[in-house]
Amino acid sequence: LQGTVTDAAPGTPLPAARLAVHVPGAAQLGGDVPVDDDGSYSLLLPAGSYDVHASVRCYEPQVLPGVAVTGGSLSVQDVALTPWSCLYLPLITQP
Repeated sequence: LQGTVTDAAPGTPLPAARLAVHVPGAAQLGGDVPVDDDGSYSLLLPAGSYDVHASVRCYEPQVLPGVAVTGGSLSVQDVALTPWSCLYLPLITQP
């Protein structure tokens, strides 16, 4: 499975994205999938159906359910994330 994680509007890559793959109804397979500086990712998976979870700070998380991976061929799944409100609040301490 391979693809690119981008900003939905301008299509710029999101290299800081967190990508995880789950078997539907089960736990995450291994750790997070590394996303390269150009927003691309790739991993080897056995044939089957997978849920792909993508997130990055200040973007709406997305789950792509039922991504099909077939044996003997390349499966491509790009992910376009939508910017989300991202507020930074100052830390207030009391004396």
